[in-house]
Amino acid sequence: MPRFEELSAEAFAAAVAATPRPFLVDVRTAAEFEAGHVPGAKWIHVHEIAARRAELPVSKIARILVVGDGAKRAQAAAAWFVLMGHADVAVLAGGFESWTGAVEKGPPLPPKPRGPELRVI
Repeated sequence: MPRFEELSAEAFAAAVAATPRPFLVDVRTAAEFEAGHVPGAKWIHVHEIAARRAELPVSKIARILVVGDGAKRAQAAAAWFVLMGHADVAVLAGGFESWTGAVEKGPPLPPKPRGPELRVI
């Protein structure tokens, strides 16, 4: 049994508009994201989430909302967030296709450069 919520488009829109603002991540391909995405979403492909941990919320109680193309990618990303200890994770049921709110278009922003790595000698 998953430990994340599946929200209808209406409930997801309300969650996106909530204060404090949740961390909104789109796990679809770059081309899918560019064609249209939920305003304010950060693009991180589902296969890159672990490698881009530095861009994710540090707080384990921050609300994380996941948008995918349907069930598989979004649920895989949500399950990963839960496994990493995040307590408040939700997925847009039906994927981006079910989104009825405003849509932004354009390419994803490039990932933030990583800072210097500390080495223990």
